[in-house]
Amino acid sequence: MDTEMIDGQYAVEKILGSGTYGTVYKVFDKKSNRFLALKQIKKEIVGDHKKKEIVDRLFKKEVEALEKCSHPNIIKIYNIDLEKLYFTMDYIEGKNLEEYLEEYTKEKGKISIKKKVEWIKTLANALDHIHSHRIIHRDIKNTNILVKDEENYIDGKLNICQKLYIVDLGIALFQDMKKLTKTASLGSPLYMSPEQQEGKDINCQTDIWGLGIIFYWLLTGRLPFRDIADIKKAELPSIRKYNKFVDKKLESICVKALEKDQSFRYQTMKEMIEDLDAYQKGKPLIHAGSWTKYFHYKAKYAPIAICIFIIALLFVSYYEYHELLIKESQILLEKAREVEGMGKENLNLKLSFLTQAKKIIENPIIGRPQSKLAKYNKIENSIKAHEFFVTGMLLLLESQEKIILMETIENFFVQAANLAQEDEKLSFQIGDFGFCGIEEILTKKMEDLAKSINNNPSKISDAKIKWDTLRSERIKYNQKAIEHFTKKNYDNKYLSMLIYARMGCCYERIGIVFSIETLASVEQKNDRKDMETAFKKSIECFLNALSVCDQLQKEGNNIDPTNIFFNKAFAHEHIAVILHKYNFSLNEVLQHLKAASQTQLECILECAKRKNQTHIDYWNNFKRFHEHLKSFLSNEDENWKKKQLFDSYNFIVSSAEQVLAINPKDLNAKKMLDFWK
Repeated sequence: MDTEMIDGQYAVEKILGSGTYGTVYKVFDKKSNRFLALKQIKKEIVGDHKKKEIVDRLFKKEVEALEKCSHPNIIKIYNIDLEKLYFTMDYIEGKNLEEYLEEYTKEKGKISIKKKVEWIKTLANALDHIHSHRIIHRDIKNTNILVKDEENYIDGKLNICQKLYIVDLGIALFQDMKKLTKTASLGSPLYMSPEQQEGKDINCQTDIWGLGIIFYWLLTGRLPFRDIADIKKAELPSIRKYNKFVDKKLESICVKALEKDQSFRYQTMKEMIEDLDAYQKGKPLIHAGSWTKYFHYKAKYAPIAICIFIIALLFVSYYEYHELLIKESQILLEKAREVEGMGKENLNLKLSFLTQAKKIIENPIIGRPQSKLAKYNKIENSIKAHEFFVTGMLLLLESQEKIILMETIENFFVQAANLAQEDEKLSFQIGDFGFCGIEEILTKKMEDLAKSINNNPSKISDAKIKWDTLRSERIKYNQKAIEHFTKKNYDNKYLSMLIYARMGCCYERIGIVFSIETLASVEQKNDRKDMETAFKKSIECFLNALSVCDQLQKEGNNIDPTNIFFNKAFAHEHIAVILHKYNFSLNEVLQHLKAASQTQLECILECAKRKNQTHIDYWNNFKRFHEHLKSFLSNEDENWKKKQLFDSYNFIVSSAEQVLAINPKDLNAKKMLDFWK
């Protein structure tokens, strides 16, 4: 620009940068009294009559795109002048990623891989936001990422962190602008995706490619390709060749982002974010790292798959090919097994791995050889068993919000149980989360029914049949769980301990159900004998669980001792509660309750020794034990009762103090101490 002022409002300080179509200035805005960045199309470009229409449309699209995008990692836009073709935006006092990294490395040393992964995830989230507005950036590169150091305080200490911004949406286009998507001159050559260079239609995968180039550069210190010809023809150089500290999982994420064939690249930025998130949490990757991309069994990929298979026959025998299929499906099955937790998100993740494994094992290009049938059948049955179980669990979660017949859900668990003969962990889960899970849903329905009757006593006669049905169903599913647990002899002692504890709970719940009266008050049906039998069996199971716990402790195996302590406390607590209901002597009841408290203390001290944060559930157990004590002593001598409760209080306070003496940073121990004091 020739003048020092723009529109009489913006005083030009300096030129910040110049691109193919625009120049960016640092300006001072007299109205807002602050520095801004101002971008304007270059005069020589606007003056070119042949290019003016494209540039004009391009600039307007950039403005519209930026107006719609509001994200902490995207530069905010302010004043827009469509006639004079400029707009203003936040001025960030930072350096582009390339400059920042060079300066940081010289002054402070290398940035950790962990930090670089966090940067890429931040950029991926910002790009995902752009894509949600149907916008493609088209020019993701190091110099279009600004980095600014920001100060904050953590535990009273000054901490410098980096904030990243995506800039220059100057070639961002809506996906439906077919004419402009073929303007191959837009973008930076060494960062452009193969489809972009060839002038083909583009989508969000172009930005995934650009981010992949940045990721590769961050991990290796070099760009993957030397020129455009390399991008089209050369293989992607190994990341681990240039940086041996990059693990295979991380490499596979970057490689998938840089797949030349779009069908193998991440389909959306969300997919890449999911894999980055899984990597950070130490979980199996969801989308990257599978060799099976070369074997798409859909019809449109059949010719490619057949060609690849024929070539592979030159190197791999027919039987080795089938061994590879079995191995790959086993890997995916193992990934499904590794996903912990039974929340909806975790179950869907399990199901995605199982679906991939099922496709592989069911669809070999050439039929299964006779010698491999046993292996195929074994892995196929295992995959189906897990699939039935996960489907049943997802339906069980849905049943909390809408009506689903329990028999339908039960059928999935039964099918899973029939196929899970050799899988001890899955067999345990079918009983614990499956059949017991159904019983928990029925318990909740029974509680809701009781509340509705209390609010409207006139409905008792209408609810009688439903009440008795729920009561019978609860007994039925507890018995089904017990039957399932006792069908199999568990070689794994730890699982045996859990089985005994869960069976103890099942018998305890049956006893509780038998103690619940029917709604017809004239019947007064207590089923005393059945209740006593169930409670006796429950105590027997919990005592067996304690016995196995003691064995595990003596053997000193690799099982986490906190898990053993936790389950011992659990068993002692339940025995105390049952003995109290069964009118045993108070001394025996209190003996088990104190044993529960003492074992729980051992559990939290073990956590503290490892400098781990003690789990809040451990401390909540102390609260619950204290409430049990209040209940057990409700009819006892007041002075003796006060002494027992005071001793319990002192024990909890002392437990928190012992933990803090070992690990002063334990927040949950501090909270517990504050609560009780």
